[in-house]
Amino acid sequence: MVLAHYIHQRAVEIYGYPGESFSLKAITPREREALSWSAEGKSFQDIATIMRISAETVKAHLDSARFKLGALTRTHAVVKAIRAGIVR
Repeated sequence: MVLAHYIHQRAVEIYGYPGESFSLKAITPREREALSWSAEGKSFQDIATIMRISAETVKAHLDSARFKLGALTRTHAVVKAIRAGIVR
């Protein structure tokens, strides 16, 4: 998973996102759910319990969404997701 994120990040650095945009379809339902719970202020462990997955998997979902959204931090990813209408 880490290797896939690295390859994706390098591809974005080389080719970039046209106009700094991103595809809403690129965000998976599980990433969207993790972003939504994060926006509600839930911790990794809380989200893990709610989604019935490990805290490490929650982190992976949020990191994946962060890369796809071109965000610098997980908090930045949540803000970008809210602005894009991915999360309410």
